[in-house]
Amino acid sequence: MKKYLTFLAIVALAAFVNVSSAFASGSVSTLSSTEKRVVTMLLQKEINRDLILELELNEMQYIKLKELNRKFKRDTQSSQLLLASAELDAKAQELVNTYAQAVTDILTEKQLNAFITNQTVQLTQVTK
Repeated sequence: MKKYLTFLAIVALAAFVNVSSAFASGSVSTLSSTEKRVVTMLLQKEINRDLILELELNEMQYIKLKELNRKFKRDTQSSQLLLASAELDAKAQELVNTYAQAVTDILTEKQLNAFITNQTVQLTQVTK
């Protein structure tokens, strides 16, 4: 378990570096599948006051992110119920791609980097 959590922390840290470079080059659509999964971790969280303060969301970003969060949860739940396991992996990857792009369209580079950094720190603390 500890090795797995360490691996996740390393993946999150690598994603942080790659997301920063993707934003710097202006090519958010070139995020790797791992980076997209890290970004969609945001949609698996409760959109609450702590997250709003952590990411310094403005009202419009909050509204868009809250709606995206609701749609993501609905889509992932319906996919799990309706699809066979072979189809589920393909659908999960499709959802990750779609929603990762949507999140990167809503958040600024600073906000996205703050979230990824926070996730990396949390994973690192769990492994200690």
